[in-house]
Amino acid sequence: MDVRLREMPFEFNGKEYKLRCNFNVLADIINDFDGKLPEMNITVFPRILAPMLNDYADEQGWAERYTGKDVGRLLPTSMFVTPEGQKQMLQIQQLVINALYVDTGETDEKN
Repeated sequence: MDVRLREMPFEFNGKEYKLRCNFNVLADIINDFDGKLPEMNITVFPRILAPMLNDYADEQGWAERYTGKDVGRLLPTSMFVTPEGQKQMLQIQQLVINALYVDTGETDEKN
């Protein structure tokens, strides 16, 4: 069972970030969506990405902080239409899913 926090490199606005979905990121996402975790789609993607960028920037001592609107303005539209961009979106979505559901290798079945 691997419970380490997963991360991925992501270039944004001229800097290299390490995206992670830790408790701080989850809290920011849930606060932004009135206590619920939203389904990932093109309309909420920038609002989910912003807390990940902000958390890493804070850790690095960088001044940058982004809102979902900022991220939406700065992301290239190719992010949503090219195979590489869609692959990155799925990887980011997987970071959120992995933060919520850890595969322990155990099942609910009793022997």
